[in-house]
Amino acid sequence: NDSKGVADTFRAKLYIAAFTSAAFIVVFLLFGEQLIMQFIHEGEEQLDMAATLNYGKDYLAVMLIQIPPFALQQVYASTLKESGETLVPMKAGIVAVLVNLVGNYILIFGKLGFPALGVTGAAAATLLSRVVEFALAFGYALRCRTVPLQWSALLRPGREMLRRFIHYSAPVLANETLWGVGYSLITVIMGHMA
Repeated sequence: NDSKGVADTFRAKLYIAAFTSAAFIVVFLLFGEQLIMQFIHEGEEQLDMAATLNYGKDYLAVMLIQIPPFALQQVYASTLKESGETLVPMKAGIVAVLVNLVGNYILIFGKLGFPALGVTGAAAATLLSRVVEFALAFGYALRCRTVPLQWSALLRPGREMLRRFIHYSAPVLANETLWGVGYSLITVIMGHMA
């Protein structure tokens, strides 16, 4: 029942989500093509490098839009879980997977009167699923008031709580970042093995 602690932690997570979202968007805008090129190589006999790169750039252009709703969904879902509402984020995740599955079928292959968008359709379906997942978590938080929504309070930084939050969460964040980078490097290495 520490509503102030929940509000302070929620605020800290919003700041961190905003910073990391902006950082990822800038990195992908500046170095997107180089990052995509790390996952493809000319050793594949039937691989059209230029077409694959263009598909990757098309996909990335749409996926950049989903970074903010994904970050906000993570903030709301984690706060709901911390407040004892574990079913809501799980149900929102299940709905998002179903939306992505159906959206992929419709948008990639052009079903139900939609044009066949291919790779762009796959990215659009993922974007739609992220928006739906965020909307479900946010809508529930608005209705039940489990997550503090005093937006004026978000303007007050609460530096001490932010400092403590970063102190305790930095090792976990570093671990997850290193795991993600390591997994990506394994994929890059496997992709370049011929």
